[in-house]
Amino acid sequence: MIAANDHALDFLDWADRSPGIIALADESRALDYAGLRVRVMTWAARLGAMGIGPGDVAGVACDRSLDSVVAILAVLAAGAAYLPLDLGYPSTRLAQMVEDARPRAMLLRSTSATAELAGLGVAMFDIDAPATVEPLAAPVTVDASCAAYVLFTSGSTGRPKGAVLSRRALGHMVAWHLRHPRLAAPARTLQFATLGFDSSVRDLFATFATGGTLVLAGEADRRDPFRLLAMMREQRIERAFLPYVELRAIANAHAGGGPLPAALRDLMTGGEALAITPAIRRLFAELPDAVLYNEYGPTESCVFVTSKPLTGDPAAWPDRPDIGDPLDHVRLYVADDELRVLPDGSEGELLIGGESLADGYAHRPDLTAERFVQVRTGGEDDERVYRSGDRVRREADGRLVFLGRADDQVKIAGYRVELGEVEAALAAHPLVAEAAVVAPAGAEGRRLVAHVVARPGAPADSELLDALKRHLAERLPAFARPQRLVLHDRLPLTPNGKADRRRLEAESVVAHAPAAATLPEHATAEQRILAAWRELLELPSLRAEDNVFDHGADSLRVMAVLPRLQALGVEGLSATRVYEFPTARQQAQALAGHAATQPAPSPVRGAQQRDALARLRDRHRKTNG
Repeated sequence: MIAANDHALDFLDWADRSPGIIALADESRALDYAGLRVRVMTWAARLGAMGIGPGDVAGVACDRSLDSVVAILAVLAAGAAYLPLDLGYPSTRLAQMVEDARPRAMLLRSTSATAELAGLGVAMFDIDAPATVEPLAAPVTVDASCAAYVLFTSGSTGRPKGAVLSRRALGHMVAWHLRHPRLAAPARTLQFATLGFDSSVRDLFATFATGGTLVLAGEADRRDPFRLLAMMREQRIERAFLPYVELRAIANAHAGGGPLPAALRDLMTGGEALAITPAIRRLFAELPDAVLYNEYGPTESCVFVTSKPLTGDPAAWPDRPDIGDPLDHVRLYVADDELRVLPDGSEGELLIGGESLADGYAHRPDLTAERFVQVRTGGEDDERVYRSGDRVRREADGRLVFLGRADDQVKIAGYRVELGEVEAALAAHPLVAEAAVVAPAGAEGRRLVAHVVARPGAPADSELLDALKRHLAERLPAFARPQRLVLHDRLPLTPNGKADRRRLEAESVVAHAPAAATLPEHATAEQRILAAWRELLELPSLRAEDNVFDHGADSLRVMAVLPRLQALGVEGLSATRVYEFPTARQQAQALAGHAATQPAPSPVRGAQQRDALARLRDRHRKTNG
């Protein structure tokens, strides 16, 4: 028996009803619902034989593949909660996640079981090992209050925090889809997000609850908006959730000649405030039957709590849509600094109540008590709510308008980053006396800039900066590392003696001449490429051998650099090649036909790198950033 109101294992119902329908696919493999059931229930039996069951947590550290989805479902079928572990994260961060979540097993390939992982003291479940048990006949019975998953987000103290979401919360989120006929229909659904990003929860469970097909985007497709559009078209993707930064990237790619994902009918976006750009309007004008949903919700409230469908003529859409109405199992309040609920027409902090809330943070009662509080919301009893830290305005008609953060949390490429966590990582270096991190906004989104005061006796600036970059790479995931490090003799202060962040933000915006103005008359391709990157990344000191992805490049900036290169007379460099050859020197060599055989370290690693090499091709000549 499956717990009441629990949609975590709805794929089992479809395995009975329509066993031959494809449930899960990637570029090279596919599993129908019957095959998915056999694999999931076999792995669940193996987990049970290891003593894993209700009340336990199991880490999923598989690479991006069908196996990672099978592993998640197997953990749930065994009655446990799953914990995504990204092996690309620094070992320090993985150790912190394991220490807080306390998984009793880790599902991964034996080839990934490094000495550092073995040192974490967690039992290893080799997904490639032959099965020696029979599949479970039925999933382990659990109560809806049991945990379904643990997802970690940035923490202001320098340590990530793991939100624990119950099966009940998951069930309510999925049930909302089932109550809406358009979203309850089976669909070929793109699985874009990493498993540690909360939209992946919706990708998996809403798709399997409706008998749809989940199609995993390959790593190279995730990195290149042109490739992603082509993949969505070739795979006939009908539904997708994309962070706003990726929505902008594919819209720009389409405007620059990328293919139209003609089957698309529902695209959900969130992660950052939505702005409807000309490229987004154009994309949806060519998809007249598609709906764009503007959604909002923190990890602590099971993916999303509001939804605003945008339909009709995209030319009539507002430039800044509101975040929509609360889901029917969610209650939203606007409160003042004393947590008193305010009437319509007021501005304040958004409080989230209802059935979607996390139980708290794994083994962090201090943080749980700080963010999950009891407030008087108008009823006889106080209500448990989550303090979102987001400032909103509730209009007279009840609409909510997102205004920004009330604290030092920012969104970088859709990821939550606490500036305090980055500052704490810097402060842990013995040569750092003071550090302040800011996130100035630009045309292509926010960038992290760290301002640092060194201790006496620190080495030369270039040596110190290199040491700090290595230090941060050992402690923070790539999205949370500053794109620029600025050294100061002393930080500017406010009258009350605190770092003057407004002044630091202003100083973080680099004034620079247009790229063309900095070039010699007969500039080489390398000089032209480097000039374009320096202008885009606002880094006059960027070197030809520097990895642009270590200095702030992302999918939006890759799309933005291509027209700059064309304006400088550089033709033929595709987004795929930028990812594969991440330095200006390598990009120039690639254009000349003698690219280095050993590219500099880039975000494209392992199987992702081999895939990109095998499928390297240009998908465009012109683009529109």
